[in-house]
Amino acid sequence: MGSEYFYGAVEILGYFLVLWSLYDILRRPAKQFAVVGRGSKNVWIFTAVASAYGLWIQGFAGFVALLACVLYLFDLRPKLSSVV
Repeated sequence: MGSEYFYGAVEILGYFLVLWSLYDILRRPAKQFAVVGRGSKNVWIFTAVASAYGLWIQGFAGFVALLACVLYLFDLRPKLSSVV
């Protein structure tokens, strides 16, 4: 019974991370992605949408989805913020 709540909380956290990263990707100009050189804006939009689908599937796909969102939010996002 307790593990159901844990997995539910992780899934909600995952969807929050996906929405946060998708919002951040959509509000940034494509030029910033080109300057950083870590994939285009369209690639990251696709990654965020695929992450939402991966969370829906759950299992290993959900883990990869969370990893992609964490990679964007804590690695690429600060680099994009430093570009003016």
